[in-house]
Amino acid sequence: MTSDAGGSGPSEAAAERYATERVEAAFSGSQLPTMITRQSDGTIRFVNQACVDMLGWQESELVGRTVIEVGVYGPERRAEVLERMRHDGGLRDLEVEVTTKLGDTRLTLGSILRLELDGEACLVSQFHDMTEHRGLQARLRESEERLRQIADTLQQAFVLSTLEPPRVLYASPATERIFGIDRKTIYEGGPMALRSLIHPDDREHVAAQRDVIAAAADVEFRIVRPDGETRWLRARIEPVKSERGEAARWVSMAEDVTEERELREALRDSEERFRRLAENSTDVISRASPDAVLRYVSPACRRLYGYEPEELIGRPGWEFIHPEDLPALRDEVASRGARPDEVTNVYRVRRKDGSYVWMEAKSHTVRDPASGEVIELHTTARDVGEQRRAASALRRAKREAEEANSAKSEFLSRVSHELRTPLHAILGFGELLEDENLRPEQLDAVEQITKGGRHLLFLIDEVLDISAIERGDLKLSLEPVDVGEVISESLAMVAPLATTRSVTLRSPDAGDLAFHVLADRQRLKQALLNLVWNAVKYNREGGDVRVLAARAPARRPPGSRWSTPASGSRPVRWHASSRRSSALEPRRPTSREPGWGWP
Repeated sequence: MTSDAGGSGPSEAAAERYATERVEAAFSGSQLPTMITRQSDGTIRFVNQACVDMLGWQESELVGRTVIEVGVYGPERRAEVLERMRHDGGLRDLEVEVTTKLGDTRLTLGSILRLELDGEACLVSQFHDMTEHRGLQARLRESEERLRQIADTLQQAFVLSTLEPPRVLYASPATERIFGIDRKTIYEGGPMALRSLIHPDDREHVAAQRDVIAAAADVEFRIVRPDGETRWLRARIEPVKSERGEAARWVSMAEDVTEERELREALRDSEERFRRLAENSTDVISRASPDAVLRYVSPACRRLYGYEPEELIGRPGWEFIHPEDLPALRDEVASRGARPDEVTNVYRVRRKDGSYVWMEAKSHTVRDPASGEVIELHTTARDVGEQRRAASALRRAKREAEEANSAKSEFLSRVSHELRTPLHAILGFGELLEDENLRPEQLDAVEQITKGGRHLLFLIDEVLDISAIERGDLKLSLEPVDVGEVISESLAMVAPLATTRSVTLRSPDAGDLAFHVLADRQRLKQALLNLVWNAVKYNREGGDVRVLAARAPARRPPGSRWSTPASGSRPVRWHASSRRSSALEPRRPTSREPGWGWP
């Protein structure tokens, strides 16, 4: 440092040095990394502590070296900076990638100013380290992108909006489906595009919720879509507050709950109907836990059990079951995991007065849809005491009737057998008398006795058949039967009655009877005899009875058929079948087919 000739102040060099020290002192305390370099060759003259910390070098390792050597600029980048400095005189917000001593790259925004220090052109560079900021920005963008992707897949409408100015920042695709308008309209119209759809009766309520809300809350309201359809929405509105605690944005999520509300209404209606049914039903309706603890009992328990519903709720149902019925019922409930979901049990329930009432209970198992575990038992029980008493009386009456019928059958059997003994004696003596040398009138009388005895024996056999039918013991003995013989024997037995009533009996020609049928001969003769007997008995005096027999046509079952046309009577055709089930079958003929009998 030198003085001028008069010694009145510092020399020019000293002044420049003083100015340089002032500049360096000013930047030493700056929080921004600062570096002073020669413009001519890029040699570093000064770095502050913030710059040392950013680059990772010591101050002694930086001062005297060029910016290219320490990795602040590359040659091309430095040439570009110098060129811009010559035109602009200074630079702001210049992006500079700085390499640290450890080889890391830091992204900075630099400001460069040209100064004259110690007579040299220097560049003062200050760096704003944007590495962390840019990292945060990148993570924010990634987070927003993930949020957008999630929001795009949501079934709920997701809307992000601002208050001032009122603007929709984002609306998820589901917003279009729920509100019925496209997102372009929402973005252009802002929040009012959605608020205008709120039902007029609900707008004040929704606005009040939005104005007073301090935290997330749910609100249900109606909207009227552009197509005129009214839908119920449940929206969760949450403010996003600024640093000053004011709501700067709104996050809204809305879902369509129209079907849910309809289901809730239907559930309320169903529960109301159940309540009315339970309160007015004569059956006891109850709900119980899996271990049979009663949770609900209908008012019918007052009449059937003598208890108030409140006296039963919370108590185990086992407490009221008759001890003899309890083990089986416990076993049945214990196996409810494998049993059908609906079962019926009959047991006795103890009334409040100590008596027991018979109940028929239908129980339904309610299971958890996810696990299949039993969560509740629903039971409907009704008084079946009167039914059981009636059933017991019916069984007793049936047993008595069966005993009486058995006694009757036994009586008929005994009487019939007792009658046979003297009857056989009468027939035996009649046959002996027929062998004697009797006068014609005496022989006729003996024949009448014999025929009457045989008829009485025939009646006794019928009584025995009735007894056997009632016991289910009647058996058929099927064999080839000569139809002509059966008809001849039957007509011979009915001939006396026909003579008495002046009724003419006419039999088929012998050539028409040359065939056999598979039948029980006794039953066949019995049926034909009854038929001809009735034809004669109920005919008019001097009438005519004709028995016809013929083979059945090919279209009919194989066998034969006959009829007994009787004058003045309503016909019934009898058909002899060869089927093994029966020997005779009644069949009503057409108006053109002759026949006789009782329908």
